[in-house]
Amino acid sequence: MQKLNNTASIRRSLKHAFRDQDTPNADPARLADNTHFFADGVASAMQNIKMRWPDKIRKNGVRLVEFLVTASPDAMNAKTRAEQDAYFADALKYIQDKHGAENVAYAGIHRDETTPHMYIYAVPLDDSGKLNCRQFYGAKNALSDLQSDFTAQVGEPHGLIRGIKGSKAKHTSIKQYYARVNAVESMTLDSDEIKYPAPTLLDKARTAEYGQRVANALAEQYDELLKNHTVKASKKSARQEDTIDNLSLTVRKQQLKIDNYQAEFNQLNQRNQSLTQTLQIRTNSLAETKNKRDEFQQIAGLFTADEISFARNRQAKNEEIVRKRKEREAEAAKQLRLENERKWEEEHRKKAEAIAKQKAEAKAYAAQEKNAESEYRILREKWRDVDFDRVTNFEFHENKLFNQDENGKWVMSWTERLEIFKKDGIAVWEAELRAPEPMPEARQTEEKINNHADDYDSPSPF
Repeated sequence: MQKLNNTASIRRSLKHAFRDQDTPNADPARLADNTHFFADGVASAMQNIKMRWPDKIRKNGVRLVEFLVTASPDAMNAKTRAEQDAYFADALKYIQDKHGAENVAYAGIHRDETTPHMYIYAVPLDDSGKLNCRQFYGAKNALSDLQSDFTAQVGEPHGLIRGIKGSKAKHTSIKQYYARVNAVESMTLDSDEIKYPAPTLLDKARTAEYGQRVANALAEQYDELLKNHTVKASKKSARQEDTIDNLSLTVRKQQLKIDNYQAEFNQLNQRNQSLTQTLQIRTNSLAETKNKRDEFQQIAGLFTADEISFARNRQAKNEEIVRKRKEREAEAAKQLRLENERKWEEEHRKKAEAIAKQKAEAKAYAAQEKNAESEYRILREKWRDVDFDRVTNFEFHENKLFNQDENGKWVMSWTERLEIFKKDGIAVWEAELRAPEPMPEARQTEEKINNHADDYDSPSPF
């Protein structure tokens, strides 16, 4: 996996993927065996990638993550074409599940090199839609954990094992490899830069030793030349890449200007068409008016001046009749509207008065009920002290008469309850209180004895 943080590096990688640049280690005869997903060229792949970028991108932000999916040459070449395709399909699904299928902009399988392998390009968007490669691969052991998880999820089901964890082996990049190949191809033994050691008399006697010394000297010089050629090639490649980037930027700016000019041209063209249509409509209208005028002039030539004057007067009278009729209709409509407004205001006033009356009655009734309730409770407490049993019995019947019904509504108002209480309670009790109190039985016996004392016949002789 490697991170790509600028458009130029992404375009170079895509050119390699689609073989739009020289690839010495690829067999041109096997180019048709390569497979591409989601894009058919560098332009469409770049479009897919840019469509997924947010509006704002940090200058040093990672814009794309490139994955290389492969295995050792022996392991890959031991698999059939169908087994290789199944392995690559599971690998693609693994990356899609990790980054979202919609964020995988391009994938391709190369079979024109020694070992079949797959490229996958994913835009590292987080849940908020921002470029956030750190969220996926910012941890210390993120890449090692990725290798282990990929082996468990994809590699092992296809008979592959993980590479040595913590290995110090270094991978030679494609760029470094091509630089070395180009440097070696440009070197020959006849180069003026190669210096051969002069043989001594002893070297002439010892041909094998001299050959070894020449070989060692040439090897040292070749290493130095290779290093110099590599540095020069890298610098030249960097300058060419910068030039390409600048040209690409210039092309984009020019294309933007062209797009703006095209938009302005379209607007002016539409406006021109609109003005042309308006001018044509006005021209047609003027022509129609002229035709009517000519027709009227021809008709007018058939009549005398008196006939034309009579016709004009009659037309004026008819127009006056129509005008007066419209005025009468407008006045009638106005009167009808005013009458309707008056009726509506009268109805509104009556409704307002009725509502005010209802509110006043309700307010008076509420006050009456409040006073009746207060008086009712005061009287009941007063008569409770006079005759507790009677009041308690009255309250028992009172609950049956005018407390709440099964729906929770009061059967009688407080005014009605007060009236019943006064009529059936207080009135009866006051009448009883005014009646003479009956004499107790013991008192009646004593009175009877006193009243008949003279009739008592004592058996005593005294």
